[in-house]
Amino acid sequence: MISTSKILNYLSVDESIEQRKLEKALKITKKSDRLKLEIAINAFKKLQIVDSDHSGNLKLHSDSQSIKSTIRCSSKGYCFAVREDGLDDIYIREHHLNNAWHGDIVLVKLTKEAERRRAPEGVVQCIVTRNTKSLISIIKEEDSRIYASPLDDRILVNINLEEVDRKYIDNTEEENIVEVKIVSYPFAQYPAVGKVVRKLSLDKGYLGDLDILLTKSNLQDDIECPPAKLKDISGMERIDLTGQDSLLLCGWEHETAPGLPALFAEHCEFGTRIWLHSPAVAERFSIGGKIDLWLREKGEALCLGNQWRDLLSCSLNNKSKFIPNKISEAVTLSIDIDNKGTILNWEFCLSRIKPVDYVSSKQIESISNRKPRARTIPNILKPLKDHISQIQTILFISEELEKNTSLLVEMDLPAANIDRISEMKWENPGRNYSGWKKPLNRHDSNSILNSFIKVANTIWFYHAYNYKIDTIYTESNPIEKNTINDLIKSVLATNIELELDQNGNISLSDLIISIQSNDNKRIFYKILKQIIKDKSIKLSNPSEDIDFNSTESKLDYRYQSPWLCSLNNYVDIFNQHLLVLLLKEGKSKEKARSKVSVNLGLMNSWNDLNWPLFTDSIYKQISTVATSELLEIVKRNTHKINNFNSNIISMAKSREASLLLNHDLDACITGVQSYGFFADIPPLMFEGLVHVSTLNDDWYEYRSRQNMLIGRKNKKTYQLGDKVLLNISKIDLLRNQIDLVISKSNSIDNSIVENNQESTIKVDIT
Repeated sequence: MISTSKILNYLSVDESIEQRKLEKALKITKKSDRLKLEIAINAFKKLQIVDSDHSGNLKLHSDSQSIKSTIRCSSKGYCFAVREDGLDDIYIREHHLNNAWHGDIVLVKLTKEAERRRAPEGVVQCIVTRNTKSLISIIKEEDSRIYASPLDDRILVNINLEEVDRKYIDNTEEENIVEVKIVSYPFAQYPAVGKVVRKLSLDKGYLGDLDILLTKSNLQDDIECPPAKLKDISGMERIDLTGQDSLLLCGWEHETAPGLPALFAEHCEFGTRIWLHSPAVAERFSIGGKIDLWLREKGEALCLGNQWRDLLSCSLNNKSKFIPNKISEAVTLSIDIDNKGTILNWEFCLSRIKPVDYVSSKQIESISNRKPRARTIPNILKPLKDHISQIQTILFISEELEKNTSLLVEMDLPAANIDRISEMKWENPGRNYSGWKKPLNRHDSNSILNSFIKVANTIWFYHAYNYKIDTIYTESNPIEKNTINDLIKSVLATNIELELDQNGNISLSDLIISIQSNDNKRIFYKILKQIIKDKSIKLSNPSEDIDFNSTESKLDYRYQSPWLCSLNNYVDIFNQHLLVLLLKEGKSKEKARSKVSVNLGLMNSWNDLNWPLFTDSIYKQISTVATSELLEIVKRNTHKINNFNSNIISMAKSREASLLLNHDLDACITGVQSYGFFADIPPLMFEGLVHVSTLNDDWYEYRSRQNMLIGRKNKKTYQLGDKVLLNISKIDLLRNQIDLVISKSNSIDNSIVENNQESTIKVDIT
């Protein structure tokens, strides 16, 4: 099928392309498809997105005012285009959406510049990629017409259904939940049309809930791997590291959990040498081939709560996964680290390893709690008795590395301990797209391993950056100073004392330290999560120059190019492919007979290279796969899986909350709005809303400056951080919403806090 994104992907501003070659690139052979392409190109020309010269050759319009963006809608009908360039979001009026839906990638034209506090306005010119192919809906009937009302209230349209779908209406049920596949999207005056794929139910236990959540996130289809032969890499030349006692740290317990990198630590005269081994996956198939395209669409291994859905096929997983006492091919990084956690040197290579054993979180916890000079070995550590010293070294180095890599805001938010999401209580190493981080957990094998993975991912970013190899990488976004004011107001409202410097400033780190010692830190973490932007996912080298001082070995950990977790994430496979290309296809000599050779895997080796790194064919291969279309797929998959992870946790908490219906529960107010207040209920910390309409003892006014609702007559207040006694009145499992009411036996009498002064504290973000 021809899509807008595919057409635009083959066009550029600098070089024109013949329409015949464009048809060949798009694999168009039918006359009907040529006609469709012609219609699309004419539309692009009218919108001034595409130009053609006197010969009919096509290229992107050089002065095009089209801005590539992602549509984000709210349930109240407000829509914005989130720009890829990171500039201000563009407000889109509903009649200017031109049938774009929430999540669609579009081209937007500005119609009004930003002024004062108003956002710029724009109109959607064309839809590049549709985000929604199927969705969960409630099937309804009105005036003999049947239609699907999307469960996601950010989809602002209903979808017409055909008469055959009437059979899915069951009048005995409160809501008829179905999966609807989009047959045709709305166009001009024609509405969206869909067909019911299957009926869904909330009464089928864990598997039924899982089915709904996968469908909700468009992850329900686990497509089978296409038939293709894997490459045999067993005979390829590699460094023999099978003599190392490398260990497999893994906190996950289910047998379906994906494999993780192996780790080995050895003492050296300068400190410690750490060896990180990634399973060799990328070498076993061709980038751009059938298997690669299949993995690209799958995106990641998916945690289903207490089990997993693999990323790799069974055969690819069996050939690549590390197993104790089995020789396996690996892509390896050795890092020289001094006792203060400073990186002294590194080297990439292709190797063979033979891991000796697994190290579980329970074993890590036992070693962490063990006295330094203890002579007895507990039963849980006896299988690892020869490796305890190495594990202690790993624990020590991980702590030192954390001190040097702690650039992100650190928030201690423990995962809910619920059986149906038992695997999600452990950290997912290498997968952190949020702008904040969890602190190092000495009782979690995955958290320990993650300390080394972060460093290795930054090292590969710098290595590739200096060799001008385009990788997929993440970049941490700065926190805007003005957004911290909301947090400061909340802190002051709960009477926390802040220590300011002589200029009346407080650094973000000092502000967070003040929060961490407070009983209500979860409240402030929630506010922080709302103001901290997620990391940006990017492709190719940054436009800015990044200063890497090889003498001081100071790395900027804002940048990460993931490559180690090749069994878990397609991004890691893609970047590993580039790393293998460097080691196998990179020109280490200027000429074949030259005596001067460069070790391309060594730190600073780029300084000794005075000739092209790759042949023209290799450069072409990289440019063919490293495209904006690939980046869109990666972003889309990441967004879907982030949503799924959030939804499965919310569903698990809602199920637990349903056991507490009509019980009096102690709670803490975590947010106040004009329409009510939100509250967290321990120990699972599920959040619900007390709507202002249920506060029927008085008329309550909202005071935003004090984060408070106050009664006009009785002066009773509900303020951020207050403890209240609540009752769960209703749970909407489909929408993950919990309605709360004030308990009739509530005896807490909150007094008004008169403090109308504006905060004048300044924040120094360092």
